[in-house]
Amino acid sequence: MGGLAMEEMPLLALFEQARKFHLAASESSVDQDVVKKGCEMFQKCEDMIGKLALFSSNETKEDISTNNLKYLLVPYYLAELTEKIIQDDRIPIVKASYAKLKEFTGYLVGYASFRALFNRNPALSAAGGILGLVLAMLVETLLFIINQIQSSKSFTPSFTPTTKKNQ
Repeated sequence: MGGLAMEEMPLLALFEQARKFHLAASESSVDQDVVKKGCEMFQKCEDMIGKLALFSSNETKEDISTNNLKYLLVPYYLAELTEKIIQDDRIPIVKASYAKLKEFTGYLVGYASFRALFNRNPALSAAGGILGLVLAMLVETLLFIINQIQSSKSFTPSFTPTTKKNQ
């Protein structure tokens, strides 16, 4: 990448480089260093997006610059890469990925609900963003519950109960 350290890269260059790592990680035989480097780059993108204040809960999708729309995908990409991290205890990995997916869906639902419910009323802008995040959390929780129910239905016990005969 032209010798620039990650800290020195502009957001666009960092994002594009991180997407290359994401694409490479889609291969099943990818090296864990590639996955972890991609996660690190997307986390740096998140930091930069926050410092630049590209998105706000009090704006509609129309308020977002077309050039910045792609950065809404950062939590999604980070969630996908996080899931690919291999370690013995998968629970923290799944929780981290779940949190990023919830953040991503929160953006989408927030912008959609803001537009549908408040139609650019400045007094209700913050409420629209917060409502979107709450709705996204509810949707994610519902999907999680459905997934758990489906996986418990397919569960088969690993032992067969036996009855004892009286002798």
